[in-house]
Amino acid sequence: MRICFIVGTAAELIKIYPLIVEADERKISWHLLSSGQSPVNLCKQYEDFKLPPEKILHASKGIADLSTSGQALLWFIKAWFQNPKNFVPDEATVIVVHGDTLSTLVGSRWGRRLRLPVVHIEAGLRSGKLFSPFPEEINRRLVSKRSSLHMAPDDMAAENLRNMGYDEGVFSTGGNTLADTVRLILQKNPLTENTEPYVVANLHRYENLNSGWRWHFMVEVLAQVARKRKIFFVMHPQTQYKLSKDPSLKEKMRSSGIVLEPRMPFTQFIRLVAGAEFVISDGGSNQEECYYLGIPCLILRDTTERAEGLHSTCLLSKFDVDLVKDFIANPSRWRRPPATPNWSPSGLIMDTLARTLSVEAQTP
Repeated sequence: MRICFIVGTAAELIKIYPLIVEADERKISWHLLSSGQSPVNLCKQYEDFKLPPEKILHASKGIADLSTSGQALLWFIKAWFQNPKNFVPDEATVIVVHGDTLSTLVGSRWGRRLRLPVVHIEAGLRSGKLFSPFPEEINRRLVSKRSSLHMAPDDMAAENLRNMGYDEGVFSTGGNTLADTVRLILQKNPLTENTEPYVVANLHRYENLNSGWRWHFMVEVLAQVARKRKIFFVMHPQTQYKLSKDPSLKEKMRSSGIVLEPRMPFTQFIRLVAGAEFVISDGGSNQEECYYLGIPCLILRDTTERAEGLHSTCLLSKFDVDLVKDFIANPSRWRRPPATPNWSPSGLIMDTLARTLSVEAQTP
């Protein structure tokens, strides 16, 4: 088995990382192919994990991360029609993609064009609404159609796939690979005690940034929290772009005590989250991270397709003013002991790949 991991964002790499560690420990050949969606932050995260530079390949020569929906669309169209024979290693025998980004969809298409088995990590998440979240829900459904093996993070996700007619190649790993990443990072970088309370904010979803009333709601939440607490607002490229168009709001945030931080490597970010009083986010990965760490998390979304942390560490706000106020008034009620599984989802995935793909290779 010779694996080509196709990823486009740092977030995908963060959840693929423990699979790379497993591959190295099992002496399985691998390469990581950058799709070009977020080349700068992806490479920074690759370096943060101290992965070998000779193992990363590039489908295109991107020099900047995509920060607008228009840029994303143009990149997607170009990537969709690229010939994967030009950059996928000839020796690759399996393509592994992750999650629900545009790169996930592009990577699954490249794998099918090469007639290689496509393995989808974090498969089966469904919101039940085709256009929410957009475009993630559409991406998930289209990637499932192009995948040979579906690695679902839990039984609910696996059942979603079976209900949609995927009767073969569906496996539940009993947890998200992110749990392994958090464990690996904190083992190598023990936490130190924090003496000054603070809050971490991470708001970046296109569906929120492109909605006037949702953006206004999130800004008001940050302003309310900043009256009593220091906030580290970690910004994705699209959030930075949004604020660059409104310098007065950006300055207002800074003057209110909100520290605007560029996106940082995961090793630094997860330590920041682990020491926080609570987190404000619209991201699914942050929801999972807070669950694994036991950190209270206010989710600024209408719905979430992830089960981790709901009704324990995480409150789904549904943009309800009263729910938000209640959470901010006493976030400690949502603090729990860390909940990382005592098994390795990444190890189970690699066991399944080794067993399943070897059987397929022997089938005449």
